[in-house]
Amino acid sequence: MQNWSEEQLNIGIAIMAVLTVLALMAIGLIWVQPSMLAPVGLARRPPTPTPRPVATLPPTWTPTATPTQTPTPTATPTETPLPTGTAEAVATETAIAIEGTPTPDLVATLTALPTDTPIPFPTSPPPPPPRTTGGGGGSSAPPVPTPTPMPLYLVINSLGGVRCDEMKFFGYVYNNNGTPRPGVTVRVFNEFGYQQDAVTQADGYWEVYLGPGPAPERAGTWHLVLLEDGQRASDEIAFVMPRDCSGVTVVRVDWQRTLP
Repeated sequence: MQNWSEEQLNIGIAIMAVLTVLALMAIGLIWVQPSMLAPVGLARRPPTPTPRPVATLPPTWTPTATPTQTPTPTATPTETPLPTGTAEAVATETAIAIEGTPTPDLVATLTALPTDTPIPFPTSPPPPPPRTTGGGGGSSAPPVPTPTPMPLYLVINSLGGVRCDEMKFFGYVYNNNGTPRPGVTVRVFNEFGYQQDAVTQADGYWEVYLGPGPAPERAGTWHLVLLEDGQRASDEIAFVMPRDCSGVTVVRVDWQRTLP
């Protein structure tokens, strides 16, 4: 310090004085406002308010009207008198049993048909004649003929007509009191091995559709017989069908049961 000049000493004293004043001012400010030394935190977002649940009332139930189905009236079929009735069924080529009653729209009125001699209902063989006993030259009594049993069903109606757009057999089966007889099998077959069965419906109706009109492959003799519980229940009848429209192509046959 001996080497310092007087001017340098004065400058140093002045600097020390200024620093002292600044230090005193800082101490005073800290004394008056100590919060100035508190650390400044980051600004925080205000908390997000939690929404209050709003009670939602369920919608008021409005009753819906349920539509009431009006039953459709069912027409009662009217039975056509057997001797002069005309009938037609809605047929498909592969149909065996057709639902419902045929629509009476045949062009030609069905007329009575002659049939071949019915093949009798099968009967059991008659019992052997009784043997005579005792001596002498007496002769044995003549055998008593066995009566031919009546078939379970008899033909009561046989009608035919000409229609060039179809060939078929159809008809009805009745109980002995004239009511319809469902569930009876009608078997139709020819000498070439073709066979088709139809089952009578609730109204007794049955149908066997041979094809769309006469044709050589459908010509010839056709046989009809009833089956019940798998057993033959009627005499067998036969009809000759033509190759063209020159003969009867539509045949109606009705049977009636002989027993209750």
